[in-house]
Order: sequence, then structure tokens, then C-alpha cells
Amino acid sequence: ERHNNRYASSSTKEATGDQSSKCFACYMLVSDCSARTYIGATNCVPRRVRQHNGELRGGARATRQSRPWRVKATCVGFVSWKETLRFEWRWKRRAHGTRKTGILRGVAARLARAMELCESQQFQHVRLNVCSTEHAGKLDE
Repeated sequence: ERHNNRYASSSTKEATGDQSSKCFACYMLVSDCSARTYIGATNCVPRRVRQHNGELRGGARATRQSRPWRVKATCVGFVSWKETLRFEWRWKRRAHGTRKTGILRGVAARLARAMELCESQQFQHVRLNVCSTEHAGKLDE
């Protein structure tokens, strides 16, 4: 039986013989020309970065300005698309119980939040990869 669900977990796709599957990932982009950051989710980070940079169709409206963008961090190891989106939503926002609420801004604050999430019981299986400045954005396809 062949599954046509593009949001199936990578283990499900491997079990059905689909070797072209990509893993689910959350990523943080930083702009080369401003202090802006962007957090998103995808199943193919290199393709998505090319979309954000205008090389391919389909980038987010929020990244049309401040191009070019480069990858600063990725989080991988999610078991489903739903879990990936849950992580993305929490990565963008402050933890409950903090004095300030709302959207997190800045590279350091967003990296600290990603580390905090990866250490939580719910996401302890997720791996955070922080790209160094000189290698950021140079991901292999």
C-alpha cells in the first residue's frame, strides 16, 4: 500500500519504500543586511531558503525585504508535521510564566528559546544545530 500523505513521518515513508523523503525541520534565518530573524518549518531546508531569497517561487511575505537570508540554526528529529509546527509556534514565543509575553526577537533570545525547548521533556528527541557565521546558509541539497 502506498501512502500519498506528504506529511507522513519519515519512518512511515521509509517503511513504505519512499526513499526520497525529507525530514521535518524548523529553522531560523538571519538577514545579511539587517538585524531581522525569521523562524519557519519545512521538509526541505535548502529549497525553502532559496524560496525566501527569491530564487524560487513561494517564499514568505515576511522575508521579501531584508534579503539575502542565511540559515543560523535548524532543529531536526520531529516525528510528524504537527509536532514540527507545534515546535515552530513555541520557538517564536516566550515561555509561559515569564514577565513579558509575545513574540521573541533577536538571534540570542531565539537561540536560547530553541535550546530551552530541546531540553524540555516534550521535545528532548529534537536536535538543535547552530550554524557558524562563515558556514551559515551553505547547506547541501
